[in-house]
Amino acid sequence: MADRCFVKIIIGGNIPRSLVRELATRLLAERLADIDSGGSALETTAEIEDALTFANGQGTVGFEASEVSGGQFTELKGFLIEHKIHFKEISRSLTGVWDGEMVAYNPHLEPPIRHFHVNQNDDPLILRFLLKKAHGASQTSVFSRGMN
Repeated sequence: MADRCFVKIIIGGNIPRSLVRELATRLLAERLADIDSGGSALETTAEIEDALTFANGQGTVGFEASEVSGGQFTELKGFLIEHKIHFKEISRSLTGVWDGEMVAYNPHLEPPIRHFHVNQNDDPLILRFLLKKAHGASQTSVFSRGMN
């Protein structure tokens, strides 16, 4: 049996109207719940299309699932990347198997895909020495919160 854990995905940016129905179908196939409705299960593509249309270009829409095999939405992420749709996928840790992780995709950044370890509150963790190195300061080995 595959390892399963809680995963959420937050989708934002502009979603072409021509892709809304296909994206809704893919999200429904993942058996997701709507984060904004208190975790109630989504049962029709129409519900998802409404959420995607409402958020399109003006904000984000979030979905979650508690039993995701391997801790990630591999096919869904592939579709979003192929169509240059922004997302953040956050996988909770599975003790003894993997750490919590955030995968952030923004087609306007270089590199467009970024990976972060996350804490139990889904906050990304960045080594302070990487931040200091980026700003030309001395290195330390203390963890620092933030994602900028």
